[in-house]
Amino acid sequence: MKATLKQNRAIRVRLASGFLLAVAMLATGCGGRRSASPFVARAERGPMVLEVQNRNWADMTISVRRGGTVTRLGLVTTNGSRSFTIPTVVGAAGVSVVFLADPVGSGSAYPSPTVPLAKGDRYLWTLAVSLEHSTLVRR
Repeated sequence: MKATLKQNRAIRVRLASGFLLAVAMLATGCGGRRSASPFVARAERGPMVLEVQNRNWADMTISVRRGGTVTRLGLVTTNGSRSFTIPTVVGAAGVSVVFLADPVGSGSAYPSPTVPLAKGDRYLWTLAVSLEHSTLVRR
């Protein structure tokens, strides 16, 4: 009778370990490579870039605001243009930000519309003579 209990226990241990092995193999097998989507392709294209064309009469300090944090990107001179790489710390893909154009010597900054960032995208912000007529385009 003791031999039978030992055999039953051995069989249960083998079944349990076999079951766990099968579950582990299925779990790793189901996580296979998925088909490429445009979102994955976009993420592999590179950094997020803001191109600014300043048609305004004043030099502009360009910043990006995420929540309550404002990060300065740089300066664009009158009738000049410049490209800025948006730091991933500020603009992780999937978050929304507001770009700010602050005329040098002015006390207030002009905000862009809220923009959802996507890695690899380029944004073109054309600052008009009248800042209210400025345009922001995602490329």
